Amino acid sequence: MLMCRTGLEAHRAEEGPFAIEVINKAMAAIEQFPELSFGPPPTEVEGGLLLAAAAYAKADCLAWEMEDHALLCGIDEEIEEPQQEATAGEEAATNPDEDSEDEAPQLSSEEKAEFSNKKREIIKMLLFGMAKSYEFGQHWMVANGLAHWWNLHLDLVWSSHENPALLTRTLKEYREGLQETQKYLVGECQLPDDELKKNLASVLTLANINVNAEVGNLAPLETDQLMVLKRVGALERKELMARIVRLCKEKEKPLPDLTRLRPARLEASAPADPKAKKGAAAPPPDAGADKSDLQGNEADIMVAIQSMRSAKDGAEAKTIVDQAVALLQKWTPAPNDESMLTLWVELWTRLGRNCIQPPMQGSVGSKYALMCCIQGLGKVDAAMPRYASPERLRWRGACHGLCGEVFAGLVDPQKQEKESLTKLRRMSVEQFERCCEYAVSTTNYALASFGATSLWNVALPLMHSAETRKLLIEPLLKATRALAAVKYSDDLFFFAGLYASLYDCYADQAQWDKIHEVLNEAFAAIPASSQRRLWALRMLALSRQGKNVNVAMGKMKETQAKAQANIWLVLAGASAQVKDQLNAYSKAISVLQSAQQPEVVEVRMQFADWLLRNGMSSIDALEQLAAGADMLLEIEEGSDDEDEEGGGDPDEGFYGNVGERFGKDVVEEDDASSIAPSDWDKSESKFGGGSRAGSRAGGSRAGGSSKGGGSRAGSRAGSRAGSKMGGDKKKRKGKSKSRAGASSRGGSRHGSRAGSRAGSRSGSRAGSRAG
Repeated sequence: MLMCRTGLEAHRAEEGPFAIEVINKAMAAIEQFPELSFGPPPTEVEGGLLLAAAAYAKADCLAWEMEDHALLCGIDEEIEEPQQEATAGEEAATNPDEDSEDEAPQLSSEEKAEFSNKKREIIKMLLFGMAKSYEFGQHWMVANGLAHWWNLHLDLVWSSHENPALLTRTLKEYREGLQETQKYLVGECQLPDDELKKNLASVLTLANINVNAEVGNLAPLETDQLMVLKRVGALERKELMARIVRLCKEKEKPLPDLTRLRPARLEASAPADPKAKKGAAAPPPDAGADKSDLQGNEADIMVAIQSMRSAKDGAEAKTIVDQAVALLQKWTPAPNDESMLTLWVELWTRLGRNCIQPPMQGSVGSKYALMCCIQGLGKVDAAMPRYASPERLRWRGACHGLCGEVFAGLVDPQKQEKESLTKLRRMSVEQFERCCEYAVSTTNYALASFGATSLWNVALPLMHSAETRKLLIEPLLKATRALAAVKYSDDLFFFAGLYASLYDCYADQAQWDKIHEVLNEAFAAIPASSQRRLWALRMLALSRQGKNVNVAMGKMKETQAKAQANIWLVLAGASAQVKDQLNAYSKAISVLQSAQQPEVVEVRMQFADWLLRNGMSSIDALEQLAAGADMLLEIEEGSDDEDEEGGGDPDEGFYGNVGERFGKDVVEEDDASSIAPSDWDKSESKFGGGSRAGSRAGGSRAGGSSKGGGSRAGSRAGSRAGSKMGGDKKKRKGKSKSRAGASSRGGSRHGSRAGSRAGSRSGSRAGSRAG
């Protein structure tokens, strides 16, 4: 006893190796000297309990070693893991430079055999402890052993959900041990009802079914092996039957006889029929006796739900649905039974979701699904119940989401009028809005993501009209707050797009204070790396209010010159006054010129086009084009010098190099998140992205305006500038090469002088006219 106590104390102190050593010596002594063993029962119960507890402690310590080596208990390490061929997409997505810290360690054959034996020892100790506890009549200690088994093999069970093939590498002792644990759940050695944890019995039975089915052993699916269904509750029976039916359908095996698996409490309460034949199954109880008792029908309902998708046609599926509906309508859960209220919503939601899947017909399936939603919720606009469990709220949110899918599925633009389409979309949006409300209450990530994305997909056609946009303010607010509540991070561009849509809705009604409140929420919910679009919205809101944007621009955390210039271009396209537009273009050019960014060339061309369209002097526009041409020549000459020094091909001009540089900058540094929403037609410029206001780097044409128009004077000026650059290239090559190749500072000074000279002259003249 002293050695067992010492081992238990070492286990509590997390001294695993010492605890294993001491417990091994205690068990070896008992094996060597049988007279030292405890018993016979019921004497020396304390010693028997100590021995069982020591066995559990040794299993824990061995499991710690498996955890330290990132190994799963129950897996045979000597069975090689099958190699799966990676697809082309997976190979492309794999980055060879990334550190593979999560990869399993490479073990030698001796280490694999050693660890597999330790895993066998874990199973042996757990079974030994349970057997010793049962021998001394300590059922609570047997229940502890079952809990130890589940906890030590929980990682294996969870991993097998994502990778079922993992169960083919399980130890034979693990599968046999799972089967042995079943005798404590049902049979001669079964635990009494007050010691049996129903949820634990359910998950152990599921683990036994899954591991044996994966290796081809379907014996656990036989009716005689499923008697545990008679002892567990309705929630556990529902989960077990869902898996059993799915496996029977996959393996083409007949379903178990449910009449023999009815809850034991119903058989005990059913009156004996003296005329019944000996050995005949007890008749099902009268469901009308107690409407709040499901009478074990949850198993039949799950069989119907799981059988719908395997129906041969819509008529057979409809028959199955009718059977499930008839069973559910016989039951009315008690208002104070939270678990049954949760099961009520879950079963109706599961049934309704299968109604909108093949082979059910479209219109018929939608009607049945809508009926299921109304039954589960009470009514589609039912208020959120107070004091409900998170599980019930989660299923109610899923039911509202199903209702939204049904309404969205009824939309048919080819057959319905505009009013009908709008009404159906509004009804669908309202249901997804309620789904988002439940996601906030439960902080459920999947519910928030599904509700927000589905709401946006349905609401998108309603965003094209100011009349319908005002109806989307509250739904979009609920969607953004649901995503913020769960810290949504899957698609931050979509997240920011929801706030941009809210901007449009509020801007229609000139509610600028609301816009700033929403943007404050957005800055708190979206990481700083994805806030460019939000800053553009804030600057635009301030500009529309007639406030000074320079102060707010100074507070912006974004330090990249191209991002700041992009926002100035957004303001230039959205401002109503010519003076504000002129100031925004000047700021954008100044920022890019100071940072020596080649994108300033395109902005200068846009500015030149703007000057001509607004009746400014053509001299100002030509000076902007000349400044841009000078910078392009410097880039070209610098590239020629590098080619000559490196022995490159002299015919590789600036067209290929500059175009490559622009394209790279666009993809890597200035993504679409820095641009305002796509429906802002007044500003469509993305650096290097082919704006209509200027030419691409490497081309000589100057295209239409940023508003879609385009002046012929601007086009001629751009063409002349481009032809002059091409024609004078050889003539100016020697002079400009020496100037550009002398030092990089010389080129910078020339570019900055040209930029400041053109900017100051044109800006001052145009500014005086605008003023």
